[in-house]
Amino acid sequence: MTDKDKNQFSHKRNYNSRIVYENRWISVREDRFTTEDGLDMLFGITKVVDGIAVLAVDHDNVYLVDEFKYAVQRRSIEVVCGAIDKEDLLPVEAAKRELKEELGFKADRIISMGVIDPFTSVIDSKVHLFIAIGLEAGTPCFDAGEDIVPVCYSMKKAFDMVDNGTITHAPTILLLQKYERLKKELNCL
Repeated sequence: MTDKDKNQFSHKRNYNSRIVYENRWISVREDRFTTEDGLDMLFGITKVVDGIAVLAVDHDNVYLVDEFKYAVQRRSIEVVCGAIDKEDLLPVEAAKRELKEELGFKADRIISMGVIDPFTSVIDSKVHLFIAIGLEAGTPCFDAGEDIVPVCYSMKKAFDMVDNGTITHAPTILLLQKYERLKKELNCL
């Protein structure tokens, strides 16, 4: 391990941590401590339940959701997303469940595309990325309170929507890029 890899806050004194707020999906924690160098530090950390993001693809079409997002007070066009529930033994199970709930799809194949940390400065939450192919249509079954409209676009149109700022959801943008790269590498999707 190099000096660069070491945690600069590993040797702290007067450490005090408290939960400021907590509900089913998030907790907000405040950490106060003094570093080895005598600096008083204050961190606010939001722990969000880990989640999934799934890009559903059929030939050159992508299936997304147009959903009102309360936090940003507007509609957002994005991939299927959701929390990993306690009943989900693996993230892929949450991906399958959310794909069925939000788009009504069952997929022949769900490909893991890795894990991201969306905002590492103040948020502790992993998002597991997936691409779903071999789609079998069904009926969506939205959770109570969800305002979701399933939408379908060509891959080109989806990228145009990224370029013009219509699609701003980071996991969506990343999954579109990852799919294009995967398609070129495998030359078979």
